[in-house]
Amino acid sequence: MVRLGARSFKTKTLLSRVKNTAIAGVFAVVQLTPAVVLPAKAAAATTAPTNPTLTQACGLDIALVIDNSNSIDNGEMTQIKNAMTGFTNALNGTPTQFSVTRFGTSATVLRNFTANVGNVNSSINGISTGGGGTNWEDGLLKASGTFDPRADKPNLVIFASDGNPTYRNDGNGGIDGNGSSDPLGYNLDNAVVRANAIKSAGTRILALGIGDDLDVNNLKAISGPNANTGNVLTSDVITSNFATLASDLAAFAQQTCGGTITTQKLIDADGNPNTTDDRTPAAGWTFDINGSPSNPAAEATAGVNGQTSAVKVQAGTYSVNETPQAGYDILSASCTGANANGSRQGNSIVGITVADSNIVSCVFVNAPSKGSVKVDKKLDLDGDGTYESGNSEAQARNIFWNLDGGSNTTFGGTISNVAVGSHTVNETSVVGYHFTGWYPTMNTQQQSCANPAGTTLPVNITVNSGVATAITLCNQRDTGNLKVVKKVINNNGGTADADDFTLYVKKGSTNVSDSPAAGSASGKTYKLPTDTYTVSEDAKTGYAQTSLVCKDDVTGNTVTHPVVLARDQKVTCTITNDDKAPTVTVTKKVVNPYGVPLSPTAFPLYIDGTPVVSGTPYTQFNAGWRTISEDQQTGYEFGGVSGDCQYGNDVISILLSLDAHATCTITNTAIQPKLIVKKKVINDNSGTKSASDFTMVVSGNSAVVPNFPGSSFGQSVGLNEGSYNVTELGAEGYNASFSADCSGTISVGQTKTCVITNNDKANPSIHVEKFGPGTAHEGDEIVYVFKVTNTGDTTLDNVNISDDIASNETCDDTSLNIGQTTTCTATYTVPSPQIAHVVNTVTAEGTDPDDTTVTDTDDHIMDVLHPSINVEKTGPNSANAGDTVTYTFTVTNTGDVPLSIYSVEDSITGDGEYVSGDTNLNDVLDLDETWIFTGKYTIPVKQTAPVVNTVTACGYEQYYYDEEDDRDDVLERLVIQDDLPIALPPANARDCASDSHTLTINQVLGASISTPTLAVTGQAVSQTTLVALFVTSTLLVAAALRGQRNTKTDEA
Repeated sequence: MVRLGARSFKTKTLLSRVKNTAIAGVFAVVQLTPAVVLPAKAAAATTAPTNPTLTQACGLDIALVIDNSNSIDNGEMTQIKNAMTGFTNALNGTPTQFSVTRFGTSATVLRNFTANVGNVNSSINGISTGGGGTNWEDGLLKASGTFDPRADKPNLVIFASDGNPTYRNDGNGGIDGNGSSDPLGYNLDNAVVRANAIKSAGTRILALGIGDDLDVNNLKAISGPNANTGNVLTSDVITSNFATLASDLAAFAQQTCGGTITTQKLIDADGNPNTTDDRTPAAGWTFDINGSPSNPAAEATAGVNGQTSAVKVQAGTYSVNETPQAGYDILSASCTGANANGSRQGNSIVGITVADSNIVSCVFVNAPSKGSVKVDKKLDLDGDGTYESGNSEAQARNIFWNLDGGSNTTFGGTISNVAVGSHTVNETSVVGYHFTGWYPTMNTQQQSCANPAGTTLPVNITVNSGVATAITLCNQRDTGNLKVVKKVINNNGGTADADDFTLYVKKGSTNVSDSPAAGSASGKTYKLPTDTYTVSEDAKTGYAQTSLVCKDDVTGNTVTHPVVLARDQKVTCTITNDDKAPTVTVTKKVVNPYGVPLSPTAFPLYIDGTPVVSGTPYTQFNAGWRTISEDQQTGYEFGGVSGDCQYGNDVISILLSLDAHATCTITNTAIQPKLIVKKKVINDNSGTKSASDFTMVVSGNSAVVPNFPGSSFGQSVGLNEGSYNVTELGAEGYNASFSADCSGTISVGQTKTCVITNNDKANPSIHVEKFGPGTAHEGDEIVYVFKVTNTGDTTLDNVNISDDIASNETCDDTSLNIGQTTTCTATYTVPSPQIAHVVNTVTAEGTDPDDTTVTDTDDHIMDVLHPSINVEKTGPNSANAGDTVTYTFTVTNTGDVPLSIYSVEDSITGDGEYVSGDTNLNDVLDLDETWIFTGKYTIPVKQTAPVVNTVTACGYEQYYYDEEDDRDDVLERLVIQDDLPIALPPANARDCASDSHTLTINQVLGASISTPTLAVTGQAVSQTTLVALFVTSTLLVAAALRGQRNTKTDEA
């Protein structure tokens, strides 16, 4: 092809390419050079042929050519696949076939032409990226090689690529080009030459440009000048709007195939409708389309791809009828694309309603008709004409049968799914057998191996549909004659005859029939199956076999022994014996599987008391019975004799005959060392294990002894000579002691006993609970009580307690049995001052018989109380003699604990009268309460001195007890209850406070006072009468106050 002008190229590398996702993809990226003028090439045509148009025919042959070079990314590949499968799906149901070719550096045909759109789509969707460079020429070459499946259908190549070509074929089966650019245009020119050849053959090329770096002129060069015309039938190049291609093709298909019926014939190899991957198109099947209003006269015949031509019909209702073929059964039949697709009836699909626009596709699936073949075997194993064996013997001799030369099958087996018709049965040949005939297994003509239906292989049979064809093959063993002659030479005083010898004929180690037999000077003849046979005899004392010669009776030639007997061969074997002087050899064999055996020389040997050396032949002993003896060794036992000697009644005897070599081997075997392992378990605490709960481990010995459960009766194990050691597993919680023989060394013949004693370990445990008052006062002596319990499974001694602040710790018992509890005490005096809580911890401990010390602790918290009361007395500062004055007593709780008021008593007014303050009416002076009391006093009329009086308020904590109770008794009761209350009342819980008041007597002018001055207590110091009156009045006032107080209490 001659280039008349310069070609303009883009300069861009693959890695720097910027993709525009709005465009369908990139055609190819190459390294381009400045414009050049190319010389003419011999391979290039001067004029490009016109891109052929698609003729109006129902069905196309379309080759799909897909670029999978490295420049295709996953998104672009998805666009290509969507476009291509859109084409195939649009034409599905029409008599259109597709091939699939992918190309990169080189091209590969993935699918040859087929009408199976599912398989075509699988090939398309299976294409991956990363195929290397871009070789348009090879893609077009390989795709064109798939044409032309059908001469009557238009051909179309749909060529999709994202780049300019970077490779070309070199004409010698190789690849040329740099893989990244086309500086001189050679790669494109080669592709154009290949495209022109395709178009010249009448095939249209439609080029799809994928990407934003493609050169549309290059695509036009391989297809034609028309780009993006908007019609798939007139565009040579399409670079966008791929979505309309499928609809354009669908419209084309409807235009050319509307109102047609196409039939597809498939053969299902296995006849299983659930597996479809074994279905293949079949040619030559005919279908008759009948219906109204048109009734095509000619039958449609399936072509090489199993598809008929499209049959044009007028709108109406039709049926498609398959012409059956022998050897096939219909499996399924269905149609698609019609207004009503009809239903299958026998070999037909009826009720198909076809419109003018319908493209109807019908598929008929047939499976080969099937039968089965079973072949049995009868064998005459000894060639006597009796067929005594069958299938299992044939299998043991590797005799198999086959059908039509296929794989070997065991006799008695059945081959199913055999196509109906003629077949052959043959069998593998086995040396030593010959085929004698065959007969139908289930026959009515009394045929058998003796009366066969035929005598040649292979056997021709006919298989019918659904019928099991069964025959039996017969084989007979090949035979020949073997004659055995016995010859005896007595030149050393022997007296034996031929019949004194026992002769054997054996196949392998098995005697043939009538063997063994007495020797015969004239010979004994055996009829035997062809095989290898050994002729032998029993050795006879005083005689030696000097020869065994076998000859062919016909040729006289010597035959090698053992004799390989051929079919119909006759062989005679002669055994010659000569008498010899006696020889005796005694051999000592020492066996020690458990160590190094002693040397045979350690066991002196004797014949009739004469020392002999092991393994040395001796000839000085006369014929007759001889006694052999030996000296035993410790650790070994007599193991028996072998050879020509015998053992009985503790005597070893051997018979020496004339010229016979008698041998005797005496075996002594070491006695295996044995170790008896006994397990003794002592459960005197809380242990529950038995002997079998322990695993015994014997190690350190060359003998491998598996671990085994312990046994109180003892377990005997065999060892090898040498050291050993016994340990155990599962001894947790137990102490172990091992007897002396639990480790050491052992020799053959020895038996040792190992005793492992396990005593369960004690699990000592102690628990302490501490009891004491919840509250106390500074200076109180506290008695703490402790309950100490043995919570373990063993006794405890040296039981004691230790308190971190208390002293005088004592316990009732210092030894505790299991579960026993003892009481302990300790004392503590609360110091003064003591503001904080008293927190102390006791530790109890004890020691078990194994000197294991166990401890436990318990804590106690005690509040220290500070009761305090205050009273303030108020009243008038002055009054007149004879006046009655009222005093107010204000009582407050100044401590840290609520108080019960014991008394509020004035020195002259007596008990105060409660007025107010108990806000919650609980008769308790709480910390936040103030109680008001009053008292009244009438001043004597003659009183001149100041009135001085004092009020005293006493309170006690609300927790109290009868003073008659002894504190120790209370404490004891609380401990016994196991539930101490909040506090033990203190010994001195009362607190008192006082306040005084002085009242001045107003003086009356001119009055004469004759009474003495009053003391501060308000009592007269003289005049008995006045004192008595005062006392009396005081008592009356006090009584009144108490009555008022009681009244207040009752009201509360």
